[in-house]
Amino acid sequence: SETPVHIQFDSNVFKTHTARRLQTVVGAPSCLLLPGTNGNENLLLAEHLTSEQSKSLVYDGTPGSVWEPIPGRDNDWWDTVIGNTVAASVLGCMIPGEAPVKPKPRPRKGPITATYF
Repeated sequence: SETPVHIQFDSNVFKTHTARRLQTVVGAPSCLLLPGTNGNENLLLAEHLTSEQSKSLVYDGTPGSVWEPIPGRDNDWWDTVIGNTVAASVLGCMIPGEAPVKPKPRPRKGPITATYF
C-alpha cells in the first residue's frame, strides 16, 4: 500500500485565490466558470460559494485576508472547491502566465508532509 501524504495549507490564501478566480471576467485565462448556461441550475452551488466573507487584516506587517462563515449558510461545497484548488496546486496546475511557487522545505518528522502556499 502507498504511504499517505499529508498536506498543510493556508485556507485563507486558497479561499482568496479561488474567490478571485470566480470574480474574474469571463473569457480571461484565470476565470473559473460554473457549468451550464442557466443560472438557476447553479443556484445552490452559488449559495455555498458565497457562504463566507473575507475580512482584511495585517499580520506581522503583511496584508492578507481571513475568511469567516456567514451564520446560517452552508459552506460544504465551498470547502470542497477549496480542497480541489489545493489538490490542483499540489499536482502542479497553474494559471497561464503565473510563475510556479515552490513549497518551502520542511524537516521530515514521521509521515511525508508538504506545505503549499
